Amino acid sequence: MQTQLKIAQISLLQRQPAVWRQCQHTWRVCSTAGSAAPPTVLDQSSGPLPPISAPPFGAAAVRGLSPCRQGSVVPYAPICGPDVWYGQQQCQQQEQWVHTLTAAQVQELEAAVVAVQQRLQLRTHGNYITGLMRLRDPAQFPLPLLSPVLAAMKQELTAGRGFYLIKGLPVEHWSVEQVMVAYWGIGVHLGVAIPQNQKGHLIGHVKGVGVDPLCQNPATRIYMTRAAQPWHVDSCDIVGLLCLQPAKSGGQSSWASSSAIYNELLTASPEAVAALAGSWYLDRKGELPPGKLPYFVMPVLHFHQGFLTVSFHDSYYQAAAARFPAQVPPLTPTQQAALALFNEAANKDDVRLDYWLEPGDMQFVNNHNVVHMRSQFEDWEEPSKKRHLLRLQLVVPGLRPLPAAAFEALWGPLAADDRCVQQLAALADAGDPEQQQPAAAHEDASRRHAEQAAAAAGDVAVPSAGGGAVSAALAARFGGSGMGCIPLDAELGNKLRD
Repeated sequence: MQTQLKIAQISLLQRQPAVWRQCQHTWRVCSTAGSAAPPTVLDQSSGPLPPISAPPFGAAAVRGLSPCRQGSVVPYAPICGPDVWYGQQQCQQQEQWVHTLTAAQVQELEAAVVAVQQRLQLRTHGNYITGLMRLRDPAQFPLPLLSPVLAAMKQELTAGRGFYLIKGLPVEHWSVEQVMVAYWGIGVHLGVAIPQNQKGHLIGHVKGVGVDPLCQNPATRIYMTRAAQPWHVDSCDIVGLLCLQPAKSGGQSSWASSSAIYNELLTASPEAVAALAGSWYLDRKGELPPGKLPYFVMPVLHFHQGFLTVSFHDSYYQAAAARFPAQVPPLTPTQQAALALFNEAANKDDVRLDYWLEPGDMQFVNNHNVVHMRSQFEDWEEPSKKRHLLRLQLVVPGLRPLPAAAFEALWGPLAADDRCVQQLAALADAGDPEQQQPAAAHEDASRRHAEQAAAAAGDVAVPSAGGGAVSAALAARFGGSGMGCIPLDAELGNKLRD
């Protein structure tokens, strides 16, 4: 397998030199970080993490398997169906996955936003918008003209390609509150928003905040920097990104079909597919649930109840081994080769789909069968012009079953089949003024004062000691507590998981 690793690395260097440099940077940073500090010794009195075994593999048997569609997938069989797509072909079919809002649809959205602002008495307190979590049902945000488009988009996301783009939200002309209400309302038509960090943020801000701009520290959230973000998925069913402001240069978005990558790997190296279906250690990057270790085990490929689900988190594997060398085994040559082959397949010109997001573009991606990345960028000096995207992480009713043994480590109770029911109940608690708890102390005194004042007003959900299912999800996913909140801008130190 050492020979296969060298072949994979040489091939990557020859075909994708820019990707090779990024991989080298990731490996170097993680390795340096691991050697710069003494190994962290952790209390493992509960014993080591149990491994997750790949399905039985035999190269000869695998080659004889017929292609399968999602819902009837046999381990190691090729995948067929609409989720297997190639970027080069999709560039010629944009009319099938891009919708530009009409003037009438924009007017309809604006009217729906105004109605919500008035009916729910939305207000801002400090850096938070209050009351919006009471918007939980599509009927509360009626869009007669746009609803058919959103229904078609949801079908495409859940049973088709797995990605969709809506263009033309007038972010330059609307207030931040109007934009966030419209974005939240569109999300309600697709699924249920879930917390993205320890503070319970339900809309996240992907924005450079001047911390470790080139991501030299493996514990830094890449979303907070201008460094290239490698191929990955988000920890939810559907992730949405709304572009408010592009970078001065760079910051290109790319998507790729996980099923197409899987098929490419089956052809190039079936053994790599088997390796990706086994145990992989991932770094929690400081978001530590109670009683959990700062790393966990989760395969890249999951064969479960007839579905192939792909959970790729490049750089998290290397960081776990580098930061906790006494507890986490280093990546084996087989695993290193598999990572290199996955990146090489995703970066093929005919596989990946590149796109420049413009202000008002809303990108939605199904994380179970699409991976995405972002290139390095140069930002503007002026704060108002810095690259800024809003992120929604959604769970979708009946999307697909997930293997609890793997997904509960990261998703907590949101890995359950009834995750949407749980989160809707949690948002109902968070949006009910009678359920609010006193605000917890925050590190910033002025923000703490604003949150406490808002909580006293009776209609804001801020980090607190209570919160029912939201608190359970926060505790299980990030080690946080609270009922969820919606910040108007990025906060230094908020911990969004990539």
